[in-house]
Parts: sequence; structure tokens; C-alpha cells
Amino acid sequence: ARPPSRRPAGVPPRWQKPAGRRKEVPVGGGGGGGGGGGGGMEAVPRMPMIWLDLKEAAEFGFQPAVKKFVLKNYGENPEDYNEELKKLEQLRQNAVNVPRDFEGCSILRKYLGQLHYLQSRIPMGAEQEASVPITWTEIFSGKAVTHEDIKYEQACVLYNLGALHSMLGAMDKRVSEEVRVI
Repeated sequence: ARPPSRRPAGVPPRWQKPAGRRKEVPVGGGGGGGGGGGGGMEAVPRMPMIWLDLKEAAEFGFQPAVKKFVLKNYGENPEDYNEELKKLEQLRQNAVNVPRDFEGCSILRKYLGQLHYLQSRIPMGAEQEASVPITWTEIFSGKAVTHEDIKYEQACVLYNLGALHSMLGAMDKRVSEEVRVI
């Protein structure tokens, strides 16, 4: 039999965190508090961040498949869309060779939006009329993987967007005078 607890009423056991205010600590260390008495805030150690590398893509062109689809299904001159298709392919080149900064994130988002719009107008899914082989190199295995589905292109670009955000987060010095609540 255990002896009765000597804890005053309303005091939680030691293994429970007491309810109350959270401690505020400065981001990136620094804080006050020197050696002695009281009043100083404790610094939060800066944890190392990891990031993911970007996938690499092989070149391919939307133009032949899109032009063939436009001619067959819309009866329009596919050459009327040369300028737009060149812009789309240039946007893809920019997305594949994206700069490692916040502008790169904007480029990837813009390309994702254009892919979504293209997918809504032209059937480019697996085994559909305007599908094209799309090849990306898997980052962990180093193998080139090819799918004939525009959703694979979207997935790889979305992966690169997340990887770029992880790079930018890891490069950030995270030293600021702001106070973070922990």
C-alpha cells in the first residue's frame, strides 16, 4: 500500500507540466541572463536544418502533341498557338533550371498553374490522346523515370517546390530580435 500523497490539492504530479504562461525566449540565442541571479531569458539553441536536392528533368516538348490535338479536335490552325507554346516551353525551362531563391518558388508556382490550366483543356493524362513521355531523375536512386502523364510532371514540380523551400529554410540564418513563444 502506498502512503497518501502529500501534494496540496490542485498541484499536478511531477510528470505533468504545470498549466500556466509559456516562457518567451529570443530566437537565435543571445538573450540576457548571465551568470547570477534572476530575470534573464534562456536562449534557444539553433538546430541544424536539412534540405532536399531538386530533381532534374530531361527535355521534352509539348508542341507536337498539343498541335496534333488542336488540329484534330478543334479544327484550328495549330500554328496560331506557336507563341503560347513557346512561352510554355520557356516557362518549363525556367522551372527545370530554377534559381535557388524566392523568385524560383514563384517560377515553380507559375509553371504549376500553367500545367493545371493545360490539363483542363487538353487530355494529357496516362494513355490519353495528347500524352507525352515525361522523364525526371529520381533524387534518391539516381534513376531516370518516365511516365506519359502530365500529373507526373506536376508531382515532380511540386516536389521541387517543397525541396526549394527546404533549401531556403536551411540557408536562413534564423537570427533575429523577434521573440518566439515556445
